[in-house]
Amino acid sequence: MAEKALAIDYEKIDLATQTRLLTLQNGAGHDKVICTLSPVNREGAKYHALSYEWGEPSKDDPDIMVNNRKVQIRRNLFDALRSSDLKEKSEEVAMMGNTFAGAIRVIAWLGLANDDSDLAMDLMSDDKSLDASLPSLSKDSHEGKALSALCYRTYWRRVWIIQELHLARSFVVWCGAKFIPRDTIEDSVGALNRVESPFNSDKIFEKNPAKQLNLARNLRRYSPRTMTLRWWLAICVSGDFQCSKKQDFVYALLDISADSEAAKKTFKVDYSKSSREGADIFKISKARISNRQS
Repeated sequence: MAEKALAIDYEKIDLATQTRLLTLQNGAGHDKVICTLSPVNREGAKYHALSYEWGEPSKDDPDIMVNNRKVQIRRNLFDALRSSDLKEKSEEVAMMGNTFAGAIRVIAWLGLANDDSDLAMDLMSDDKSLDASLPSLSKDSHEGKALSALCYRTYWRRVWIIQELHLARSFVVWCGAKFIPRDTIEDSVGALNRVESPFNSDKIFEKNPAKQLNLARNLRRYSPRTMTLRWWLAICVSGDFQCSKKQDFVYALLDISADSEAAKKTFKVDYSKSSREGADIFKISKARISNRQS
C-alpha cells in the first residue's frame, strides 16, 4: 500500500510580523523535491514569490517532501493558506499584496511546455525581431498558432495575477525550461496587440488578459490615483478574468486600488462567509461599476 500523503504541520506564527518561507534543497532532473517550511520575520526577509495557477486537486497529484512529510503538491498548494483555518487564511490573503510587493522577484509559472510553447517563448524572447516579423506572419502558421496558444493559457485569466504581477518589483515568466524577463514579455505582448497584419486581422488578442495586464501596468506610471477598485474590476470584466470564489474578484484587487483604505472598510477579507455572500460581494461591486459608468 502506498504511503499516504500528509498535511503540513503548520507552526503558529504572528501574522502581523511573520510569514512562512519555503526553502528548496538543491536537486536536478527527476530528483525528489525536498524542502522546508519555516517562519521568518517579514521585515528584511529576502525571497522570491511564485505566481501560478492552482488548478483543481486530483488524487493523481505528485508529492514532495516538506519538513520530512510527504505532501501532495497541488492539493497542498491549494490549501497552503490553511483553508481549514478561515480566520488565518483571511488575514494572510489580506496581506498578500505586501508579500508580492516585498519579493526580490516574482516568478510567473505558466506551466509545462506544450502546444509548441518552446517556439513561442523563443519568438517572444526577442521582442524586436518579433515586432519586425509579425506583419508577414499568418495566424494559421506554425508560429502564429504557438503564440496564440501561449498567450491564451488559462494562467493569464487568474484574477490574482493582476495583483501578483502589478506589485512585482521585478518578474520573470517561465514556461517549461524557458523564461522571459518582464520588460521583454511586456514589449512582446504589446507588439502582438498593436500589429496590423493578417496575424491579428480578427483581433484574436483583443480580449487577451495579458494585454489588459500590460495596460494596467503602463497606466500606473502616469495616473495611479485613477486606479480605484471600480477601475480594476472593469479591467477584470473586460479581460474575462476568472477565480474559483466570486469574492476573490474583490479581495484580489484591494491592495492595488487607489481607494484601498476605504474599500477595505467596505469589503473586509473574510472567507468564513458563505458562497452566496461571496457572490453578493461581487454583484455589489459590479453594480457600482455600472452605476458609475451610466
